Amino acid sequence: MARQLRVYAAGSNVPISVCRDARLRAGSAKKDETYGQFGWDYGINYSNFHRLALVLVSGATKTPPHTCDNYVWDCPPPRAGEVSELAVQAHGEPGIVDVDCTSTNWYKADNPVDTGLRVATMWKYHAHFALLDAALAENGRLYFMSCRAGQGVDGTKLLIEVSRLLPKREIIAYTTMGFSSGGDQSRPGNHGFAEPGMRDTPFPFPSPTPIIEDARYPPLWNDLKKMPWASRHSPHAKVVKDGKIIKLGEPPIKKKKP
Repeated sequence: MARQLRVYAAGSNVPISVCRDARLRAGSAKKDETYGQFGWDYGINYSNFHRLALVLVSGATKTPPHTCDNYVWDCPPPRAGEVSELAVQAHGEPGIVDVDCTSTNWYKADNPVDTGLRVATMWKYHAHFALLDAALAENGRLYFMSCRAGQGVDGTKLLIEVSRLLPKREIIAYTTMGFSSGGDQSRPGNHGFAEPGMRDTPFPFPSPTPIIEDARYPPLWNDLKKMPWASRHSPHAKVVKDGKIIKLGEPPIKKKKP
């Protein structure tokens, strides 16, 4: 019987690194907590999109013991169609996801025009998505855990193009700033690793400076209603399937008065 693996992948230049055992507190938590998102099974830290896709289909990397109810030895690598949900955490801008971890400035993605996943560069990633097409279960979900990647017309166009390469799957991105905290999500006794998850925030734009940006989130951190973990159902999730928008998720952007 095929497994259903929920995989959380963190890019090499995002604020967190995740454990192979991506369960909250290694299985002790039963729901979302302020320190992490519940429900993920297998964590991957990746340096570029191609290597992430290969991990999921090459058959070379085993999964943690709990993923096959073993609890002693590692389990077999993912088989075709066993990944029910894949979260790819990367820096982003509207219609752009830094899947190859080339951004050098965490505050504002600074990818040159010819790099990063976007509509104009989609052709470069066709082989990568072919691998993901084999890995993802039919009716599976792909999340781009990225700041504003789904925002506006550019965000919609990106999700539509990805959905055409992954038919029958939901493609999900967020229309506001995302936030993860290496400190607040730190896993006790596992130095350097964090619990999985990115917060879906109410802020449609970055702050004028990194210092102001950092000050936005601590007052909301302990309130999972005001700043929930990014999911398919969180307020600013934009969802596209087979080229059609099925959840808009746009932030309430106030127009400036003339």
